[in-house]
Amino acid sequence: MNTDRETLTRNLEDLKQKIAETHKAVLSLEINVTNRAAAVEEALDTYTNLLSGLGLYPTPPEPWQDIDLSLELNSASSNPQQLLFGLDIRKVIRPTLSSVAEAKRLERAAFENESVKVNNELDQLTTECKNLDYELCELEKKATNQNEQADDLRDVCCYFSKMTSFHRFNYPL
Repeated sequence: MNTDRETLTRNLEDLKQKIAETHKAVLSLEINVTNRAAAVEEALDTYTNLLSGLGLYPTPPEPWQDIDLSLELNSASSNPQQLLFGLDIRKVIRPTLSSVAEAKRLERAAFENESVKVNNELDQLTTECKNLDYELCELEKKATNQNEQADDLRDVCCYFSKMTSFHRFNYPL
């Protein structure tokens, strides 16, 4: 009887120890679940903020206006299939985001092409302005040169006019 009792006592002690270890493991797992749920909440907040920044939340633009891209965590659910509220990520959300990204890439490429065209036109106009400025400087030089020649001719004409007047009055015929 004593041996049965000792065996039962040892088994009871082993079971109590296993229960204590299981309790510690459960607490550790609960902490891990809580931390992971907080990380998922933070990731979902970041995701929602990114959607909002891209103009896709609360309602995406045409042609995606009928697709709700929002996701919510239901950490109280014991069923893993019900932890996340929202459309299917693989079948709906990811393809939609891929098509939005492609549309944004095309829009950006069109914008960059237009930017290149405008820059080319601006370069052409700048070159044309420089050429016109150079031509204007050349015309100013020619005008200044012609004005100087006209002043010289006027001075010469005045000199000859004075000389002619002087000779007429001093040396009459």
